[in-house]
Amino acid sequence: MPEIAKLRMKALHFWEKHGINAVAEAFGVSTRTLYWWRRLLNTGGPEALIPRSKGPLVRRTKQWHPEILKEIRRLRKELPNLGKEQIFIRLKPWCE
Repeated sequence: MPEIAKLRMKALHFWEKHGINAVAEAFGVSTRTLYWWRRLLNTGGPEALIPRSKGPLVRRTKQWHPEILKEIRRLRKELPNLGKEQIFIRLKPWCE
């Protein structure tokens, strides 16, 4: 079991002995967080205390047409001070 889950379990056991306010102060977490951890433990067991990633499971990869990339590189080389807004305006005819 990861250290973070052990710490959360320890905080919940400490809660039973000393009360919620003592735990919140000792572990530096809010009472709301403690109630959330207790609900996780009751519904999913000790494994539920292991934090999960909140990011999306699948991320889209940007797919650009090679001709558009070639034109962007040409514009960047030809006009190095051109910003992304101006490049966008110049690329609009390519995308229609």
